[in-house]
Amino acid sequence: PATLVRARVHLSVLVLPLVVLVLAPFLFPPLDLGGSPDDGLLLGLIAVLVASAVIYVATTNRYAALLTGTDSPIAEWRSRPDERYCRRVRIASLVGGIIAIGSMVFVHTPFVGVRPGIGGMLIGQSIFYGRSRTYQLFDEGLLIRASGTVVYQFVPAGQLASVEHGTDVLSIRRSLPWPFPIRCAVDDLADPDDLLATLGDAIGRRK
Repeated sequence: PATLVRARVHLSVLVLPLVVLVLAPFLFPPLDLGGSPDDGLLLGLIAVLVASAVIYVATTNRYAALLTGTDSPIAEWRSRPDERYCRRVRIASLVGGIIAIGSMVFVHTPFVGVRPGIGGMLIGQSIFYGRSRTYQLFDEGLLIRASGTVVYQFVPAGQLASVEHGTDVLSIRRSLPWPFPIRCAVDDLADPDDLLATLGDAIGRRK
């Protein structure tokens, strides 16, 4: 698990089938490979995606258990994303989910059955996105878990690019290909200045 997570192999296993599934309506019809959902192609892609998700969750959670069992975090805090960012994500997710489900009526492809699932995930994100998250900073990277879930996210230390402290948000920027920073509401932090210094020192040691 440690090798797979540190090399980000577990993430590639999840992302590649997801990309294929999302692009399938555009790729397969021109190649005349779509056929009917009854031919098993759609079910096969979904089965691969589910198996990839299981590998991702099991590997990440096992690595989180190894990390927390052997090392003490440099810093640990709990915070929600700032409210302005939460509002933007909720609106974008809700609109995207409605479009994904509504497009079933107007555009037909062999993979039309995928859209309700994508739309449902987006609408679910619009409802639950603002939950608080627990953050644990280690020498190896940042471990994140949203409240009410058992799934961890791990950001390697090498991907933590910089940290900024605004009036209402503390932002941890990641290197490419991740365009969006990790955002923590300042109101939830006991000592944002101390956390800023700790994060700055940890990121600076990697440069």
